[in-house]
Amino acid sequence: MEILGKMYRHRSLLGLTIFGCLALSIPAFADGLHSVVYSDGPINGTSGASFIGSLGAETGAVTDSFTLATGSILREVTDIGLWAFGTPASVQWGIRSLLDTPPNCFIDTDCRLATSTLMNNFLFVNTSGYSVWSSSFSLPNIPLPPGTYYLTLEGGSSLEDGSTRDLLFWDQNSGPSAAFLGGGLFGVPIPAESFEITGTTGIPEPLTYGLFCALLLGVFGAAGVRRRKQA
Repeated sequence: MEILGKMYRHRSLLGLTIFGCLALSIPAFADGLHSVVYSDGPINGTSGASFIGSLGAETGAVTDSFTLATGSILREVTDIGLWAFGTPASVQWGIRSLLDTPPNCFIDTDCRLATSTLMNNFLFVNTSGYSVWSSSFSLPNIPLPPGTYYLTLEGGSSLEDGSTRDLLFWDQNSGPSAAFLGGGLFGVPIPAESFEITGTTGIPEPLTYGLFCALLLGVFGAAGVRRRKQA
């Protein structure tokens, strides 16, 4: 009976440990996926916007800086304020370490702009007649050390009455970013645009909890083996 009691207590404690590990790991994992690593402030929607579409052979490009306080893995650009007569459809984007370097060398050996489909949430129609949207697109998990970088958006398009139009504008909110009209070193300074970047920073919490739980389970496993041998 004494042996059975010890086994019952051992299994109960093991069950509580597993439950506790799950309770800690799941919220930490969710938080790690959705943390904001940089914010240039909220969408304004009324004070002005910068052209990032195309007019004939001319392509509008806008570059905003962003600063990472710690090393981060960039996963998404979110809360991008966009103006359009229809629905934002796609945009070309690039991230660079300096204004005079090519874009996306972190992820592409050819250092080319990437094109992404936009996910959109309609906000309102402003007094200029434009629909204002909060838009986002995914990034390919870009690891970057602390520092200042530059995000360029250009060549955007929208859908209006079933047709694609190359008219898209990036909302100005005069946030903390340094912003430039153009995608290079000699861009004209303009008010900053609205956007956020999400990702993970440092060692993800789920990994820390996972290692701790694995250690505890290993201890319980070893204790169980010793009890069976003694029995």
